[in-house]
Amino acid sequence: MRTMKCRHFPKRAFPGRGRDPFTRNGAGTKTRAGVTSHRSAPVSRAKTLKLPDVLDELDISRAAFYRMRAKGLAPKSKKLPNGQLRFRRADVDAWWASLND
Repeated sequence: MRTMKCRHFPKRAFPGRGRDPFTRNGAGTKTRAGVTSHRSAPVSRAKTLKLPDVLDELDISRAAFYRMRAKGLAPKSKKLPNGQLRFRRADVDAWWASLND
């Protein structure tokens, strides 16, 4: 790599010039040994449902759901910082099974 003098980068090469993009190190980039990635193995998470998905599955209105929720009869949910609700598939299925008993 040829070094150039500049008032901003004295006695060094300009950053980014003459550099092989496949020799960077870091998450998700190629190295000489091969490809490294921080997403190499998918994280196994429980499937989560949004409120409209649950309402469609239960075939009830939003108002009816919130009435059930106020009485403590709705499936377990998690409230996100933005105010939306999320439901784990296992919780909804367990709740539905408990109603049929």
